[in-house]
Amino acid sequence: MTVYLYDPRTNITKPMTNRQIAEIAGVSVSAITRTRQNGSKLRSINCYVSDEPLPLRIRRKLYSKEKYFGEVWKPIEGTDRNIEVSNCGRVREHFESGVSFRLPYLLTTKKNRFVGIDSVDVNVGRLVAHHFIRPLKEDDVVFRKNGISSDDHVNNLEIICNSELGRRTGRLSTSRAVVQLDAETLESIDEFRSIREAGRETYLSHEAVRMNILGRTRVAGGMYKFMYTEDYERMISSETKACNKTLEISS
Repeated sequence: MTVYLYDPRTNITKPMTNRQIAEIAGVSVSAITRTRQNGSKLRSINCYVSDEPLPLRIRRKLYSKEKYFGEVWKPIEGTDRNIEVSNCGRVREHFESGVSFRLPYLLTTKKNRFVGIDSVDVNVGRLVAHHFIRPLKEDDVVFRKNGISSDDHVNNLEIICNSELGRRTGRLSTSRAVVQLDAETLESIDEFRSIREAGRETYLSHEAVRMNILGRTRVAGGMYKFMYTEDYERMISSETKACNKTLEISS
């Protein structure tokens, strides 16, 4: 059974199973079921579990009531409205009736979070770095120290140049890309630059991903299979050739 894990700090929803969430949170499956039925927060990972993706109004409420230690706000430069960004990576706007938070979102071609400001998709990490570290130059790169693309807290950000980025991520060029698959259909779900990135982005340990790639486990996280991208592409190519050969014979 597929349920939905909602992180109120990042506004990211992930489809998962009760067993998969239990493994991540370090609790029993029955505890996950109770949490889901009660609508309460799963404290060990600070997330909510629901039967269906939470509607916008509920996500906005949960996102808005999160509390951050030492959160500081600054007006966003270049806007003619009272819009602020915090050192924790949140954006809000003041109205006469109160405060409204802008929910961050993911763009399909990028892993970082964005917010809409004046009909423009603005990178949250760059927004925080610009206002809490120093004004950004056009060719500046915002680097996330812990490698988690959704962590836009100022303490996790560093402004570097492209050459420095290449030096720090050069090791990734020797890493083998990993593809995440549906364990039953083998349909491709996502692709990552390395085993460690796959683990971070799917809420699994990198060791769990590695063991699955090596064939030591049937699935990882209860519903996924991982392969090196090159092996997956080789498998797809072989299947396509076999299918074409069968068609030639039958014709």
